[in-house]
Amino acid sequence: GNVIEQLATMLVPTAPVPAGGAAVVRVNLPQQDEWDGYLEESTEILDTADQTLGMIEDSARPIAELSNLFRGYHTLKGASNAVGLTPIGQHLHIVETFLEKLVAAPRIDDLRAVVRALAEQNQAIRRNIARAGTEAEVVIDHERVQAMLGALSSDRTGSGASWISASDSAWSPERSDLDP
Repeated sequence: GNVIEQLATMLVPTAPVPAGGAAVVRVNLPQQDEWDGYLEESTEILDTADQTLGMIEDSARPIAELSNLFRGYHTLKGASNAVGLTPIGQHLHIVETFLEKLVAAPRIDDLRAVVRALAEQNQAIRRNIARAGTEAEVVIDHERVQAMLGALSSDRTGSGASWISASDSAWSPERSDLDP
């Protein structure tokens, strides 16, 4: 296969490839001091998320831990959008939406699978942040991420239907959270 297929397989090895497939998206990096601040903040948020994921399965209150994860991803989404990494912000929006549904669900069918999937998303986000810094591009496959996380959602219909509306801002390629 080509490099994009190999990267897509590395990003989410357990999900089937949807028709859309992965795409490489160019990004414009901010000034160096702003980029350095973003790297520090994103590393801290993702490190905290990884630590939280390590504790969730043994937690007496996994919903509280999942809510904490949501807040971290929400903060990172805003920071990513603010520095021009909108594709990463879109990825985080999908994860956020998944966590919202999970926290609201009457039960979580397989907490271990949720933890594993979120850990994979953290690694994919870290790889994209690193790639943005070195190559000024990211590899995205929002449909695949949504399909993988959606398969873990206890309210799924089994139809394969999207659980994020097609009109949701996560799908807008020119979305900006900087506009008033």
